[in-house]
This record gives sequence, C-alpha cells and structure tokens, in this order.
Amino acid sequence: MGSFRFILRHALWGFAVGGLLAVSTPVCFIVVAVLWASVFIELIRTKPVGQRWPNGLAMLSTQLAAIAGAITIAALAPVKTQRQLQESAVALPKSELGLSELNELMETGQFRVPALRSISFPESEAMTRVRWPAKELTLGEFIAAIEEQTPLRARFRSCGNGLTILWGNDCAFGFSLDVPARP
Repeated sequence: MGSFRFILRHALWGFAVGGLLAVSTPVCFIVVAVLWASVFIELIRTKPVGQRWPNGLAMLSTQLAAIAGAITIAALAPVKTQRQLQESAVALPKSELGLSELNELMETGQFRVPALRSISFPESEAMTRVRWPAKELTLGEFIAAIEEQTPLRARFRSCGNGLTILWGNDCAFGFSLDVPARP
C-alpha cells in the first residue's frame, strides 16, 4: 500500500486526471470528474474488504494531491489567452489623447488597438485626457493608464465555450472600454 510503485502509479494517474481537468471546458470538467470518481470507486471495490479503507484513503490522498498539483500548475502557467493579448503592442499617435479624440481616431481607422471593439463614455467625460508613459507600450499598459485616469474599465468578452483553467477565457469577442453599470 505504501510502496513507491503504489504512490508513483496513483500520483501519475492523479496528475493525468488533473491535466485533463485543467484543459477541459466546464462541461467536460464535470464529465472527467465523474469518470475519475467512477474508476476510483471500482478500484476500491476490487480490494479485499479489510483493505478497502486503508487502500482507499492512501489512493485518494495521493491522487487528490496530484490532481491539485496539476491544476495549480495549470492555473499559474503564463499561457492565458487574455494575458497574452495584454502583452501585444500598441503604438499611440501621441502620448496624450482625450477620450473623444481617441474614439474618433479609432472610428476613422487612423488608430487601432488590438482586440478593442468599442469605447463608450458619458458626454461629461469626452474631454478627459489620458497620458500614457510612452507612445509604444503593451495593451496592458494602455488599459491600465485609461483605468487609472478615467472611470472607464476594460471588459473582456467571451463565451464559455473556450473557458478552461489552463487557458482562461478565450476572449473571442475582444474587449470594450466603458463605465461599469452601478448595481
């Protein structure tokens, strides 16, 4: 029960299940979890009656530790789609722009921000100016400056189909900058 081969076998099994859970969409996550539980129960049922509890607890703790490790590694992995998008380059025409000026440049096609679909702000904010630290920066820095200096917030849009623990949401619909609605 406590042998190295036993621990290794169940740790590898748990890590494989954890990896599947990490890359699964929410619906598949449930299916993988149910399949794992079913196989686990059948493994326990094959043990002699007196060894079911000790073996089951050892198997469960080893597999759950490996599953948690795999999911933790996946969650911390720097491969999230939204994070990658925020690392893309933005080249500004000026290091300071008003919101209305920024919106006009985007609407006329003179300036493009990767994946930005829309900017929406109240008329009272139209003349609010945003100063960026440089004309060449990342999308994350571009968004951070706007969020620090205006009431606008970035909202990344996606559907749940591409959502995984490993990849995050797929940001399939880009993002918008707008004032959040008050609850």
